[in-house]
Amino acid sequence: MTDNSTEILQKMVEADGYIQVVRGPTDEYITVCRPNGTALFEGVLSREILQDLRAAWFVKRDGPENELGVTIFRLTADARRAARAKNPKSG
Repeated sequence: MTDNSTEILQKMVEADGYIQVVRGPTDEYITVCRPNGTALFEGVLSREILQDLRAAWFVKRDGPENELGVTIFRLTADARRAARAKNPKSG
């Protein structure tokens, strides 16, 4: 995983966040969100970082794309363990 992926994972675990992929008519928008649905970071997440997190089994798809073109990816137990190992004081 890249340094960016690791940093994003850490922030997602701290905020209990998730990734939201919105498929539009010509593009997709990937956002890291807080539990209340607001963006955790400014801007969009790259497809490569999402793929890094999926390949490492740190996020998994939470059901099919909905009628609005939104797919959610949630943190896995592996992600939480990895984040704790990187930052033991976090819990």
